[in-house]
Amino acid sequence: MACMSFVQKHPKSGVYRVRRKIPPDARMAFGGRKIFLQSLGTKDPLEAKRLALPVLVELDKRIAQAQSQGGFWATHVRGHYLSEFAQWAGLTLPTDAPWFFDSQPEFRAKLQEFFRAKLPLSRPDQLEFQQYVEANHDMLYPVEKPKPVEPIRAEPQTILLSELEERLIGQGSYAKRSEQDVRKAFEYLRQIRTDVPVAQIVPGDIRELRDLLLRYPVLGRTRSIGLREAAKSNHERTMNPKTVKKLLGFLSKGFQLAHSEGWATGNPVLGIKVAKKTSTSKDAAREDFTPDDLTRLFSSDWFHGKNDRDYQFWLPWLGLFTGARLSELTQLGPNDLRKDQGIYYLSLTTTDGKRLKTKNSVRMIPLHPRLVQMGFVEWAQTGLPWKHRYADAEILSREFSKQFARHLKRIGLKRTGLVFHSFRHTFKTAGRMGGMIEDLNDVLTGHLPQTVAGKYGRNKRPVETLLEQIQKLEFEGLPK
Repeated sequence: MACMSFVQKHPKSGVYRVRRKIPPDARMAFGGRKIFLQSLGTKDPLEAKRLALPVLVELDKRIAQAQSQGGFWATHVRGHYLSEFAQWAGLTLPTDAPWFFDSQPEFRAKLQEFFRAKLPLSRPDQLEFQQYVEANHDMLYPVEKPKPVEPIRAEPQTILLSELEERLIGQGSYAKRSEQDVRKAFEYLRQIRTDVPVAQIVPGDIRELRDLLLRYPVLGRTRSIGLREAAKSNHERTMNPKTVKKLLGFLSKGFQLAHSEGWATGNPVLGIKVAKKTSTSKDAAREDFTPDDLTRLFSSDWFHGKNDRDYQFWLPWLGLFTGARLSELTQLGPNDLRKDQGIYYLSLTTTDGKRLKTKNSVRMIPLHPRLVQMGFVEWAQTGLPWKHRYADAEILSREFSKQFARHLKRIGLKRTGLVFHSFRHTFKTAGRMGGMIEDLNDVLTGHLPQTVAGKYGRNKRPVETLLEQIQKLEFEGLPK
């Protein structure tokens, strides 16, 4: 559960509270409320996070219980709400008289207003009530000749897992990497249940999938190994519980959609727990590059003896002196190298189809003087030639990450936590050691500043202020 995503600070009092949207099919259990609010009585964010967890756990239980009870009309009398609708709409006719509306669309529009104002139901429950009224009152529309009510086109009672996968992706606006994870999650589920209707999936299937994924190997070539086949053997390293939880999360979103559309009676993923750690799952922390690491890396053949400097040469240097993510660097184009009053900087934006991790990732990073001295500006002005090696930036990022890992291993840097992302950690550490203002260190790396940094450099251009911080970076072990 992403606890802090449901915790917010009250805009006036500053006291933290839990705020969560209640799914339409569970709102009747909360008195029709759309939003759940509960004060946590503290202004301390850490204390708020601790207090919010039991509140959210109990809230999840209440929502799951409400959703598992089936359709609204399984436990409520439609005739009672028919009378409530008549009273709300101001129809003071005798109980044995028909209702009159000018047209069918007018009646249905009025009914929708009633749902929004008094009776928040899921779409299938709304359709059931509408059909009940129209089937039992054949003179709703006196201005027209009585005629049979046209059947309401409803969604099929259920759909296949593969169809739910496509529906979820079609509605989700997922990034390419996330879309791949969604497809992977459904493919794993189909491995153990085949492409069955979603209504046939039960919690036991999800528990089996969880257990199989936690035993699935992540080293070597694993694509040809089925889940059940892989579980028969013991493996040195298996899928991390965080990854398993993420994949089950995508399935949960799919079954939420299926439940809301009437294709399934509930969400079989709800309540399924994933262990935080297993004996074969390794979650190695990212390490900084030490001075000896930097000496060995930047003295290797990637950086010496080549006639042409290419992406293998520049990406590590940029990673070290900008702290940018690899996926951010591989998306750079010629227009992203800019100049302001003599200062060159990289502009990281979401224009031209670029994707960044968070909204705080949009930023400018002045070039360190060493990058300028090495000739990066002249090289980049030729069009950033790495753009022509692969079909798109995502492929370049993925392939270079593998190349870099193999290169580190080849030159004797084999530590598990040492990867390209280690440049980002090394940048942050060097900034702190060099006296960089912490908030501006966060700004340069695209993190949300923890305090107000606006007072720094108030009378200077932002790029000047940021360059002052970049110039504080010093890395021991770099070749001269």
